[in-house]
Formats: sequence, structure tokens, C-alpha cells
Amino acid sequence: MSVTIRRALEKDLNRVIELSDQVREYHCELVPNLFAPMDKEKTLERFASFLTDEKHYLIVAEQDAQITGYLYAEFIDTPWYQKRYGCMLNEIAVDETCQSEGIGTILFNALREECAKRGTEDIRLTVYLANQRAIDLYHKLGFREISYKMTLDL
Repeated sequence: MSVTIRRALEKDLNRVIELSDQVREYHCELVPNLFAPMDKEKTLERFASFLTDEKHYLIVAEQDAQITGYLYAEFIDTPWYQKRYGCMLNEIAVDETCQSEGIGTILFNALREECAKRGTEDIRLTVYLANQRAIDLYHKLGFREISYKMTLDL
């Protein structure tokens, strides 16, 4: 099946939010007591703001006129890093019925191409330790661990 990658449009946002909610529900299982129920109105506003700001990059994967995944990244300037101009991969989601079909890799490769066009020096991300499926994908894509994100419940 052919996958088309393109910039997200306003008409895509309801489907993107559905996929985002699948990921949120999965994270709720992995890391209980951390994630709140989705506020769809605020989430829609958030994703809509990404469509008009060039530092935000929101793309979708489409198969047979159906959105099966999305990727959201932000291009950032970090003067305290040696690799100053970076890309933060914030979200990548593939419909649970389409996982393990290579869609996440296709989305990531599109991000790499965009990073090359923009002269980005690296791609960064945060992943929960319990999300082994994502960790395995990121290792396969060439990522390596450089830090730990920690929390203290009070």
C-alpha cells in the first residue's frame, strides 16, 4: 500500500486529534497517574496553531485517502548547545491498526529530509522508559540515549 506524506491541513486536525488520543491512552497504560483526559478543544487549538508557524512542522501519512499517522516536530535554537540549531521530535503517532507497517519510519524519514533542507544539526526527543516499542524504533532509526528525564511525586 502506498503512503503519501504531506503537510497537515486544517481539515486533517480532527483525525490527528483521534490519533493523538490513541497515543495518550497508550501512555496512560504505560505511565499511570501522569496523563490527564484529553481536552479536545484545547488540543484542536494547539494543533491548529502549528499550521501557521514555520518553526512547527506537522505532517500526516495518508493511505487510500485515510490519515494513518502524523508527526509533529519543532525547530529550535538552543544557544547553550554545541549543536545549536536542532529539531525536537515531539510526537509521532500511527493508528494502532496500522502499526508495524513502516509508517513511523516513513514519517521520520520525511522529517530528516526537512531537517536537511533547514540545515538542522540534530534531532532530539523524549521517550518514556516504559515505552519499549518506541525506544526500539528510535534505536533502529539511529538515536542514542544522552540523558534521563526524572520526576519526583509529592
